[in-house]
Amino acid sequence: STCLNVDHIISNTELALLCQYVENHVVGSSCGFMDQMTCVHACADHLFSLRCQHLPNPPFHNITLPSNIQLFGIDSG
Repeated sequence: STCLNVDHIISNTELALLCQYVENHVVGSSCGFMDQMTCVHACADHLFSLRCQHLPNPPFHNITLPSNIQLFGIDSG
């Protein structure tokens, strides 16, 4: 919704970093940007690869998984 309310278009990466800034400085949560990058760049049925060391333009890509492989996420805590 942020992009719809401004007069210029920003990239998905810029949006993710802006969301991280808001979480850090407005909400007060000391978080990174992996969740935000995943939300704006990841594709369904793909593995999302992100190199977090290279800000402000971290390299990322979606890896297509073979149809016989399934991944599951488990909340352990």
